[in-house]
Amino acid sequence: MKANKIFKSLLFFVALLLCSISINAQCDTTDDLITMPTDDSWFLDNATSQNGWEGINVQPYDYDGVRYVNIKYATGILKSPVFPNGCKSLSFQWDGAGFQTTEIVNCLLKIELKRGETTIWSDTITYDSSIGDYTPFQALYDNLNIPGEVQLVLTEITDATPDQYYAGFEVWDFCFTDYAVPAIPAHNFQFNVPKDATVFVGDKDQTITVAGNYLTKHYVPFTPKPEVHIAETDTSRIWYYDLPEPKNAAGGFNYRITRSGKAPHVGLFKPKAGTAVESDTLLVFTDVQLSAHDAKDIDHDVNSLNGRNVADMFININAQGYLTLPLQADTAFQLIHTRNWQAIDTDVNNYFIEPDFHYTVVDENGQPSNTVITVSDSGVIRPVGAGTAIVLVDYDAMLCRHTTNVGVADVKADGAFFSASWGENTAVFVVSVAQPDANITTNMNLNAYWAQDGTDKTNGVAIDAEHDVLYFEADKGSFPYTFTPEGATQVLAATPVVSATATAYIGFSTDSVTVNNDGSYTVKLGFGRNIVKLVSATGATYQVITAKPVTYTVSNATHPDEPFQPGDEVSVLFNTLYHPSNKMSGIYNMSAGIQYTGFDTNFPLILGPGQYTFASRAQEYKVTIPADYTESEFTLTYGVIKVKGFGSYYGEHRNITIQNGVNPNLNASVREAYFGALPDIRIEVDNGAGIPDAASNKISVYPNPFTDYIIVNATENGTAKIFDLSGKAVLTEKLVNGNNRIATSVLPKGIYVLKIGGNTVKIVK
Repeated sequence: MKANKIFKSLLFFVALLLCSISINAQCDTTDDLITMPTDDSWFLDNATSQNGWEGINVQPYDYDGVRYVNIKYATGILKSPVFPNGCKSLSFQWDGAGFQTTEIVNCLLKIELKRGETTIWSDTITYDSSIGDYTPFQALYDNLNIPGEVQLVLTEITDATPDQYYAGFEVWDFCFTDYAVPAIPAHNFQFNVPKDATVFVGDKDQTITVAGNYLTKHYVPFTPKPEVHIAETDTSRIWYYDLPEPKNAAGGFNYRITRSGKAPHVGLFKPKAGTAVESDTLLVFTDVQLSAHDAKDIDHDVNSLNGRNVADMFININAQGYLTLPLQADTAFQLIHTRNWQAIDTDVNNYFIEPDFHYTVVDENGQPSNTVITVSDSGVIRPVGAGTAIVLVDYDAMLCRHTTNVGVADVKADGAFFSASWGENTAVFVVSVAQPDANITTNMNLNAYWAQDGTDKTNGVAIDAEHDVLYFEADKGSFPYTFTPEGATQVLAATPVVSATATAYIGFSTDSVTVNNDGSYTVKLGFGRNIVKLVSATGATYQVITAKPVTYTVSNATHPDEPFQPGDEVSVLFNTLYHPSNKMSGIYNMSAGIQYTGFDTNFPLILGPGQYTFASRAQEYKVTIPADYTESEFTLTYGVIKVKGFGSYYGEHRNITIQNGVNPNLNASVREAYFGALPDIRIEVDNGAGIPDAASNKISVYPNPFTDYIIVNATENGTAKIFDLSGKAVLTEKLVNGNNRIATSVLPKGIYVLKIGGNTVKIVK
């Protein structure tokens, strides 16, 4: 049999031999079958070479220094020794021959890499007898990359019968390349994460020094720190980093562990002095941890994280929420946005990590469109065509393992869950590209009453798309905002459609707009970010206005459950008011309180209930009805949220750039302003209006109002009693016929009832 093969393919084998010499020169392990015994019989069972190759029903033989092994019949098996260093690649030569029938018979060679009895990898080679005998082929498998001990097993399988078949597969020139695990470079940190997760490590600029201390600049991009090595196990990948000591002793590096569709895990860490390899188990992230929350999970409870989970946002568009761009190829606008509350490490250090932001561009009908602008994944806006577009910005949830003061007992182990952006707080702004000037003065102002003595808002009394929230009583459904523009021929509005996670629009209309006789317009503002469009003969301009519902309860703090009387303290407890200028690193660190006309609100600039937790517990407003109040209704008007504290001018966040960032602000000034609008509150007062005065009865009393005394003219002897409005007798005096002087200096200011016999009269101190 072998002689025929030699004569028919001598030249081909010379070429293969040369090739195999080249291949074997690169091999870590060759076949080494030379010591396997030969035998002229058809079956040679349990043949074994000195180097560990084992054959069952195989026939070895030599040709020109090459050892061939014929794997015979359907029971032939050839096993290699165990290779301790795995298998990166495998190749060998093979052919099949020797059928004594003219029928076409298929024969298979099963190739397996096994660890013990477990098959790690397998393949099959098919020999078709119709192509003729003695046709050599090469089996080549690159990039197997199987670590650990492995053994090669070749098994012949055929559908031929013994009387049809007298040969088998011949194999030779085996070449193995070890899968050597690369050496791990020097490192001091490692993250063990599931295989489908990615790791980002970065830090911020630490070149600012104050008193010799390095400080971290805010809002500049994180500088990525590349990994030095990634190793893979059966279930995870290990990311290795070699990181320098941070310049800032209190600083370090941040990480972000991301899995598609899930809330990332973020935090801070720094190398430990004197350690070669970081062993902190907090750097191991399991499948269960990374699956804990979806990216769009919402927590709308204002009490979460000690009141620091308000999922709002600030962006660097102007107070109108309206950006105009020319149509030029080199035009670009970099969006700067920040979660509000920020996930800061401490209230003092203010190192924060942002969530993942997303951008949606729609046309004026609310339909997705990229014909006017595009927004890149990094927030760069570029014009592509003339027209107007609306941009919506939202962000994902995240689990933070570095932030403090959030009520999580072990934040490093459990993480603090920061909600995805609330639907109503989706950032919204309008972009017009290559549009004509509308020549409109909007006069869309707010709180000029409060700004008479000045304001620290960068845009003065102009309504602010972000800072100003117009609150309406929830059962009324909208806030009626009235303004008188100059140059506008029409006003339209796009009312937001708010879900738990998003804001959407269905176009502009006049449905919520009323044209008043005096030339003013009233727009009914719905829940969320409303867009008002003002049209002129030449173009259009836009204003974003935020409105939100609020509920409140009014109670008598002086006499609970009783009607209000002059002198009583009124408690107004609001639900769902929000701080208009929450803490923002290096920009705002303000306190807030509720204020109505004529009744000043005083609060501490720092560490008061309105500084960091306004949304969850600083919602009460108290005022005392004047004791000499004579009306039947006590009204609180011009309601606003007063903000005062240390920081920049309100609106300064729009001047942040990623090139310059913001330095830590250690010399902030006190800034004060009034924001938004609150509903008028009307309180019925029982001020004795049903009690007759002196002119309507027989009692003569003066002066009325009085201060320290009253003169009562009595027509007969008797008794005078003075009652407060609760019905309690506060003074009793004997009367004689004629004028009687009654001292009243002991009485506080207020309204009283004087009774003499069956007659009564209302008197006021």
